Amino acid sequence: MKPKPFSLLNHLTEPVAITDPPFLELAPVLRVGTAPSLLGAHGSNFLAAWEDCKCCDLIENSWRKFGGSTLSNNSGHLANDLVEVLDGVLRRTGLLAGRSYTAMALTGGTTNRNIKVTFAAPESSHGGESWVVRFAGKNTNLLGIDRHVELAANTNAAALGLAPEVVAFVTPENYLVTKFIEAAPLSFFDVRTPENMAAIARALREFHGGTVLATSFGPFTVGPRYLATAQQHGLAVPAEYNQAMAYMDQIEDAMLRAPEADVPCHNDLLNANFLADSDRRIWLIDWEYAGMNSRWFDLGNFAVNHEFTMAERDSLLAHYFGSVTPKRQARLALFCIVSDMREAMWNVVQQAISTLDIDFAAEAARLFQRLLANCAQSEFQTWLAAAATPGD
Repeated sequence: MKPKPFSLLNHLTEPVAITDPPFLELAPVLRVGTAPSLLGAHGSNFLAAWEDCKCCDLIENSWRKFGGSTLSNNSGHLANDLVEVLDGVLRRTGLLAGRSYTAMALTGGTTNRNIKVTFAAPESSHGGESWVVRFAGKNTNLLGIDRHVELAANTNAAALGLAPEVVAFVTPENYLVTKFIEAAPLSFFDVRTPENMAAIARALREFHGGTVLATSFGPFTVGPRYLATAQQHGLAVPAEYNQAMAYMDQIEDAMLRAPEADVPCHNDLLNANFLADSDRRIWLIDWEYAGMNSRWFDLGNFAVNHEFTMAERDSLLAHYFGSVTPKRQARLALFCIVSDMREAMWNVVQQAISTLDIDFAAEAARLFQRLLANCAQSEFQTWLAAAATPGD
């Protein structure tokens, strides 16, 4: 799904779950006072906005005016409504305490908004450090996003040294606060260099072997789930949907003939979600779609999103497994198709719920066209047969 936010994060402390009365019981790791004293002068307005489910609209409206600008909480340049939200979050994490800061809206993003916050250097132990406050987008639950699973996946990956650690998780709004580091996203072409592909394959293999997540992604049920959501919002069934689902049924049947256990997966492997720092270390970010899934979905999603050639697909398999076999080639090819089904239907749902100026209908049509073209190849039946064989 494109575009994605450019969010730069890093290790810091153990994750802290933060709650505010009267909504949820306070987490034992952090004792705080009543909501108005925590949020300062703007506290009541902030909580009222949240109670009325208007907080996402408030953030979006400010974003349209100030997105990409460098702002300050004490200069009068930052929109008052956005100051209310940002000050409230920082006070509740214990980071603000009356200190001045500058804020920069990080560009991009379809399902979240990220603001970089930098505290003035001489004022505290946090002076000169930069943080990222990540606001969940409106209606993102309709896309199957569970912010608590995102937190768990990000935390698990950080423990493995693969992703930035979460500093705080602010409930009930489910905002993440993290540390900002200097790094750059890999380009569409950078991900396919031998060095980067090897590093990415190692990272995926390690996360796939990690801690189980509470939610199942369901690669063969995501299409129907997204269709139901789209229809609930007044959209018609896409013309390509029934034929595409018939192919999905064939792929699912082949996989069930030689089943594999699901593993923790990222499920959104765009190049913008890979960062490289000055030491050429690869970081994997943006875990909002994470869940238990077939490892082949991550591999297929990564390969098809970057339009890998057959030789590049073989290179990915060799880095991930240590060897390439016909069955592995077949499963990767089939899950490139499965990934396109998810992406196409994601774009269908976005036509109903997104306010962004993006032609989601055209992108859905492009993905359906590629999916159906790949299934129409003579190799499709060969892939089904090979994927269903026992062994590796």
